[in-house]
Amino acid sequence: MNPQIIVLLQRIRGDLRALLEKQKKEVKPVCEEEKTKQRSAEWPPSALQVKVESLEEAIEQYNTGRHTSRRLQWGTFWLTVGTFIALCVAAAFTYEQWQTMDKTYTEVQTQTVIFHKQLASTQGAVLRIEPRLWPLEGKNGQVSLLVTNDGHVVSGKVTGEISVNRVNIPDNSTIPNSQTNFPVDIPYVAIGPTRVPPPVIIPIFGVLPHDGILYRDTKIAFRIDIRLQYDDGFGDPIPETGCDYGYNIAPDGTTNANGSLMTCDSIERLDFILKEKQRQQPQPSH
Repeated sequence: MNPQIIVLLQRIRGDLRALLEKQKKEVKPVCEEEKTKQRSAEWPPSALQVKVESLEEAIEQYNTGRHTSRRLQWGTFWLTVGTFIALCVAAAFTYEQWQTMDKTYTEVQTQTVIFHKQLASTQGAVLRIEPRLWPLEGKNGQVSLLVTNDGHVVSGKVTGEISVNRVNIPDNSTIPNSQTNFPVDIPYVAIGPTRVPPPVIIPIFGVLPHDGILYRDTKIAFRIDIRLQYDDGFGDPIPETGCDYGYNIAPDGTTNANGSLMTCDSIERLDFILKEKQRQQPQPSH
């Protein structure tokens, strides 16, 4: 090919390339402007502003609601704490009142018991019980009780038991199978001395062979044990016990109508009975 033609074609290609580049540069801004116009047409500035303002308002409302909810939560918390503290104070006050009332009630009870005891000890019934021995009463002799109320009110019921044992003189040994027991049941005892016959007559003879003769001859004595309980008139049970020996110190061959008695606490051996009887014997005349 002709070299001139080749040079001409290369020049034309260069010019075309330059022209294309120039057109690209001019067309690009136009396209960018068109795109901007299209976007503006699709989303007007006022609508975007409304969207932004709505979002800000929603955020503000959320923050306000969250702040209100938080204040409500804290208010509920402090209200609960205040209620708890008030309940604790009320409980402490109630407990203190209860302690005061309980202490007062205990003191009243104590004072009542003290007053009751003082009244019962100064005004209550006080019984003094003494046995009486009647060897010649009836066929087998008898034991009775002299009950003296030294108090200021009538006593309540008197209950208990009287036991009679036969013992040898002078060693004070109990004769086997010689004990007899008798119940005592007295409805009440008035103020002053009262001779109370037992509800069952207490015989003293007829338990051992010839015990009447042994008693007359001061060979045996009777140990009389008394175990009683009575009401002092104020509802308090009072125990009363006693023990006496009954014996005969009349001259030989005789028996006193009322036997002699000596409390058990004052006797260890019954030797003194024989000495006492010896003194009762009539002295020989000179």
